[in-house]
Amino acid sequence: MACVTKGGAHVRRERGPEHVVFVCGTYYPRVTGVGVVVDGWARRLIGRGIGATVVAPAHPRRSYYPPHRPPEGLEVVRLPSRPVPFAPGLRSMRPVGPHWNSLVARLKGKRVVVHGQDVLNAGSCALKLGARLMAPVVLHIHSPVFGREVEEWLPAAFPAFAVPAIHQAARRIAAANCAAADAVVAVTTFVAGLFGRKGISTCAGGRRPIQVLSCGVEAPDHDTLVPNVRGEYGIPSTAPLLLYVGRLDPDKGVMDVLEALVILRRRVPSVRLLVVGGGPLEPRYRRSAVRMGLGNSVQYAGWCQHQEVWSYYRQADALITGNADEAQGLMALEAQQCRLPVVGYRTGGIGLMVKDGVTGVLAEPEPAALAEAAVPVCTNPELRAHLGNAGPSNAARFSADANSAAVLDIYREVLLRARLAKSEP
Repeated sequence: MACVTKGGAHVRRERGPEHVVFVCGTYYPRVTGVGVVVDGWARRLIGRGIGATVVAPAHPRRSYYPPHRPPEGLEVVRLPSRPVPFAPGLRSMRPVGPHWNSLVARLKGKRVVVHGQDVLNAGSCALKLGARLMAPVVLHIHSPVFGREVEEWLPAAFPAFAVPAIHQAARRIAAANCAAADAVVAVTTFVAGLFGRKGISTCAGGRRPIQVLSCGVEAPDHDTLVPNVRGEYGIPSTAPLLLYVGRLDPDKGVMDVLEALVILRRRVPSVRLLVVGGGPLEPRYRRSAVRMGLGNSVQYAGWCQHQEVWSYYRQADALITGNADEAQGLMALEAQQCRLPVVGYRTGGIGLMVKDGVTGVLAEPEPAALAEAAVPVCTNPELRAHLGNAGPSNAARFSADANSAAVLDIYREVLLRARLAKSEP
């Protein structure tokens, strides 16, 4: 334990971990906000002299994912995996094999915290690793799980009566993993509320409440400049430019954005949408856009490195998102940090990250309302400037440095509880 000064007195403070293992159900090459956040946590831990490892599913190479370079000093361990049914790009990992055994052997006896990045597959693997290492386990809820995303991933032909059974199975796994974990953290009150309504509001055998701690904005040290976004994609300088940033997956509300664009073009014919992101379902969304008559109104930049995204934010007129169940919405915070207004739904995490009428315009969760919200942002430069100028101060509430410090405090807390539990007779 270390001593810190508080109010003139010396207070004994629990030492932090020697090593943190991030167990991720989704990590690069699959691009998600979780990967960005985990890399940021790892970078700061390594800067403090704390070891960091990511455990993630093995992924086959795919051309639509950009290359990724982990932070210097971060170890990445890949486990055997298989595709998740009905969810292209998602993989389920198994805690077996030589890499798993080697990790356990190297970390045994060290002061380790295992930090799982979901409460399903990654949570189960994190708990198994914690048991092998006799280490405390923190689980992080980055996904709604009990929102509408199950239905959004399933094919139209999937029988509706089976959906509740899927929810019930997920609830059983999530409840058991939360009960077994030493701490559970939800990224927003929205996500914590979804779990609470399913009867999951505690962890550590019911002795501790689920905490809420939103992730921070992970701004790069420097931008990789994209000098002229409009010129590169043939977008006229006078056309209002909406930006979509993220995965092209069913749970991200991509179809809502496209449907809103169809309606918006009736009021603002020159509007353009630039999609920065991708994934295995990108061809499907491209075909949908053509079928909907959007033609050249939609351009695709594909995935890019995280440090490149900021150039797109700075050259667009607004960010648009159509996900009614976004867990948090880091891209909305990134946009606000770049003085870019946000148009989205008032439900879910977006409604918590964006101040309606101050840093963006929020709508009820349906495409016609989303289109209506976008009209004044597209047609009123003074409004865009007003909303944009308020963005940085709102985004500053979600500091990545402060978030990382809070996560480290959680590690100290679970280590302290584990030490005290061992000393009990």
